[in-house]
Amino acid sequence: MRLEACLVAVCLFFPAAAAAGPSPSGVMGNINTPSADVLRPGQVAAGVYGVQHGVVAQVAAAPLSGVELGIAWLPQGDGLAAATRLDVKTSLLAEAIMLPGVVFGVEDVTDERERSPYMAVSKTGPLGFRLHLGVGGGRFDGAFATLEKTFRPSRHRQAKKFAPTTLLLEYDGRDFNYGVRAEVGKGVKLEGGYRQQEQWYVGLSVMK
Repeated sequence: MRLEACLVAVCLFFPAAAAAGPSPSGVMGNINTPSADVLRPGQVAAGVYGVQHGVVAQVAAAPLSGVELGIAWLPQGDGLAAATRLDVKTSLLAEAIMLPGVVFGVEDVTDERERSPYMAVSKTGPLGFRLHLGVGGGRFDGAFATLEKTFRPSRHRQAKKFAPTTLLLEYDGRDFNYGVRAEVGKGVKLEGGYRQQEQWYVGLSVMK
């Protein structure tokens, strides 16, 4: 009985990690920065976002265990031409109850805009909090971090009408960004926020 109580406490205070998913910057992660989440073999994720300068679209999949490939279509803006970007991420350590997830990745492998290698660490904490830390070159410009807090409906019948919702506060190496994600269906999320001090975004992502 004591062991069962301990297991229940662990599940309540340190819930299982959830994959961050597509983002308005085209990276698999948070808002403008990556997370240490990697899709499982056979999983596919896609997202479409309305941003200040047009539409960002992306697709990602895991051809091998621990390896994730992504393609992002980025609009023209901020003095940059429209581009198709290839990203790759590989898991170095899977997240566990006592261990963080760790990945190494390269955004824009073919250097269409700015090749950006990075390393990211993610760890689920108590009460729905999750922390992502990383460091990278290229557009990441050093260290970056994201704190997210997920609110889940209780088992009460009225509470179940509300979708699980995640709030994000991010520093991407240059600016602070803010976002919200609401899970409106299994693997389907509506998203919106404000980034790079002046740019709004809204979007829809799907993960299967």
